Amino acid sequence: MTLAGAFAPTGGAFLQVTASPASIALPGGSAAAIMLTNVGGNLAFVQLGGSGIIASPTNGLAIPPNGQINLASGTATYLSAVALQGATGISISTGS
Repeated sequence: MTLAGAFAPTGGAFLQVTASPASIALPGGSAAAIMLTNVGGNLAFVQLGGSGIIASPTNGLAIPPNGQINLASGTATYLSAVALQGATGISISTGS
């Protein structure tokens, strides 16, 4: 059974994040949608773009601790993330 508007995952990855920005190529190439989950206890900021993208608290989208956001990927091929303090992890699911 398929639900209308349901997310259909095609790839997944995990990015460990600290106060220093980290980047990862999006799994599965260019998927239409990305579901990002902050699995840790610290605020994280994420930014989509090309291979040189660097997330920061001033240019990134905030994901609260244990929070989730869904984004259209557009032409992005990389994700960059940074924790406001400490460390956290970002679970990445691509799909449509």
